[in-house]
Amino acid sequence: MKQHKRLQAIGEMAVFLFMIVFPVFVWTDYSDITAMKLAFFLVCTLGFGLSVVFCKLMLRKDWKEYLPDLFLFTFLCSGVVSWFNSPYFGKNNDQGFDYNLFGAGRFDGLIFLAAYALLYWLSSRYCRLQLKYVRGFAIILLAMCVIAVIQLSGINVLHLYPPSSYKGHPDEFLSTIGNVDVMAGFLCLMMPMVGVGYVVFKLDKTFSAIFLAAHTVGIYVMLSLGVDMSLVGLLALVAVMTPILIRSRRYVEKLLEVGASLALGAAVAFCVDYRYVKADAKTITEFHFSLATAVALGVLLILLAARLFLHYKPDFDLPWKKVQWCVIGAEAALVIAAFCYFRFACDSASAKGFTKDLSELVRGQLSDTAGHNRIGIWRHALQMAKRHLWLGTGCGTFAETFRDFAREVGYERYINRNLDFAHNEYVHILCTMGVAGLVFYLGYLVTMAWRAVRYMYRNPKILVLGACAFGYCVWVFFCFSICIVTPLFWVIMGMLAWEIRKTAKECRRQFAVAEEGVADSDSALPPTEEAAPLQEE
Repeated sequence: MKQHKRLQAIGEMAVFLFMIVFPVFVWTDYSDITAMKLAFFLVCTLGFGLSVVFCKLMLRKDWKEYLPDLFLFTFLCSGVVSWFNSPYFGKNNDQGFDYNLFGAGRFDGLIFLAAYALLYWLSSRYCRLQLKYVRGFAIILLAMCVIAVIQLSGINVLHLYPPSSYKGHPDEFLSTIGNVDVMAGFLCLMMPMVGVGYVVFKLDKTFSAIFLAAHTVGIYVMLSLGVDMSLVGLLALVAVMTPILIRSRRYVEKLLEVGASLALGAAVAFCVDYRYVKADAKTITEFHFSLATAVALGVLLILLAARLFLHYKPDFDLPWKKVQWCVIGAEAALVIAAFCYFRFACDSASAKGFTKDLSELVRGQLSDTAGHNRIGIWRHALQMAKRHLWLGTGCGTFAETFRDFAREVGYERYINRNLDFAHNEYVHILCTMGVAGLVFYLGYLVTMAWRAVRYMYRNPKILVLGACAFGYCVWVFFCFSICIVTPLFWVIMGMLAWEIRKTAKECRRQFAVAEEGVADSDSALPPTEEAAPLQEE
């Protein structure tokens, strides 16, 4: 009855808007009356639909399960509103397509966002993470990384490069996925499925070897790319997932094996260099032993020793909750030590690359050229975003607005160069969809993370999918979403939503059984919604 009255009130408001307000609504002269009426009609229709969905969901007992979907739907609605508010409304790009709907080159228009949302919704209803698919992906990942290793050594394997453009050095594209930045993003997104999947799934010896091999070669490729953002994503993923996975002896044993594979891949990557000789048009592979190699080998020996100790001490056990906190404390100590080193001991003047950027970061002296010019791009993009703070300039319009802004403020590097993405997904959304779009997008990610954390120990698949999503979210902080990688992310998010709903339903069922049992036995103890962990595969 309560829901019926609210829906009736929403319907009455819709009648008032369309029958009373719509005929007399104007904000300009007759030259734009069609676009004006169309904008009013679409905005009111979206508001009508959103109000109905919100009313229906808020009065359901399981309404919290649909919060991420509601945020994602509202995110798309904000994109439509920003489209009509855009200074590029009705204008076409160089290919003759609408700027807001199709974008200017990175396929980031409103149509593609809607396609991602549709893929997420379909995946959350009909796609399931099954062990056979994870096994198949481990084989594919291993094959892709082997292709990348062969390319890094200067061989045009499978003739993926056109013979006319290949010069013996893969300085732009790698494997079957795209340029090196996109390849790094693909690894940040999908390698957790192999690494965390190895820990939580029960595998036979053959597939255990395949998983570890794929993980090792994947780490090698990730570090060999020289893409600093992939290293940040890797470190963040390891720091977050390691204490989470310390929950039982079996998990710890397999976690040590995954850590050993990571250390082995890193040790090899640190001692191998690929140098392109332009005069000879070929790549030379050089080997050397460095301090980083020694550290990686030391970590490898420690992890192997710990694994052998657990193997030969089957009765040895520890309070793993306390071990989790010890690991978290150790990670915090490492962060503090690294901060102190880069703040006080590191010579930023002689440092290069990632080391130099970290040293400048902790000193608060980041220049515009830091992070391969990302700091300068972000700073100017944030300044530009202030002009259309609440609704942005519309999806797909970043390239045009940033070029004009760079010319206006004298940002010479990008006055005559094309920059069609902010190289930070969150800054890009702020510029194109405003505060409204960014808030709804972050609301979607936060609510998904909240529900995943709540149920991750009851369903091991949530750990695997959540790790993949986390790796992607770190990567897009330094890069951009693109149709080569992003569809995988939305399929993973859809499967994650389904696993969360399934686990929540099982918890409610167990809670109802426990509550009924308590009532029948007239027990004084209150029932609890904490359900027993689901069986691991």
